[in-house]
Amino acid sequence: MKKFIRKTILLAALIFVIGGIYNFVFATNVTLEYPAFTRAPSPADMVGQIYTYALSIAGALAIIRVVYGGIVYIISAGNTSKQSDARDIITSAIWGLVLLAGSYLLLNTINPEIVQLKNPNLTPSALIKGTGGQIGVVPSGGFGGISEQSARTELTAGLVQVKPQCSPGQTACATLDNIQQSTVDELLALKQYCDAQEGSSCKVLVNEGTGGSHSETGTLTHANGYKADLNYTPSDPLTSYIESWNKVGPASVPAEIQKGCSTYSCYQSPTGAIYMLEGDHWDVTVPPKK
Repeated sequence: MKKFIRKTILLAALIFVIGGIYNFVFATNVTLEYPAFTRAPSPADMVGQIYTYALSIAGALAIIRVVYGGIVYIISAGNTSKQSDARDIITSAIWGLVLLAGSYLLLNTINPEIVQLKNPNLTPSALIKGTGGQIGVVPSGGFGGISEQSARTELTAGLVQVKPQCSPGQTACATLDNIQQSTVDELLALKQYCDAQEGSSCKVLVNEGTGGSHSETGTLTHANGYKADLNYTPSDPLTSYIESWNKVGPASVPAEIQKGCSTYSCYQSPTGAIYMLEGDHWDVTVPPKK
């Protein structure tokens, strides 16, 4: 009779578990996505999210062990050896939960700074730079810029978004071929600075580089690689970050963009680049340094 009761309890538990798995897989609309930490805006956020994931998994496993130990204990009535093993399983699982919670409490008691993940305070010398070297400095050699692929590789590595490469007949695209290295470095610096100050992921999206239709003359043009157009969204942290810079007038900018700054709002970045808000986008000009 006792064996029958134990088998009945075990069978009921198995049916419950199998039914739950079936309901999850077949009766719900499951959407598989990459874990959230893969989209973390900064290293500190990524480590924090990975820790949360690991803590949740460890806690779930500990609870499963407690439940398993309880089932083994119940169905092993009269068998002192198996009941002793079940108690060991439950005890070790509970100690695991205590260690998970206690480790954080202990570190927080010793020094709260240990458990508070922070991003490093970035300075211009610590920023990610392209192969051209110092931010805002154009390599010697005239107007020859870098290739489309090199520019896209650097920008993507620095989490700067770029519209797709242009093909015949395509409109929603961007061309970066022969863009100046200094312009690429400026966009990388913008992303790094903005994320560091705003504490969130600033969206830096390049709408156009050296292509498109622009009525420009002189040296500081899109065609020569000294300009880039960025997406403008009023509510984005990038906008508030740019507008925190010094607002400059025509007299403070290169002659080639003075007319534009007399019509539109212009801001000067910490590296010396000029950001002009041309209605629906930011026009970025990166003058060569002498």
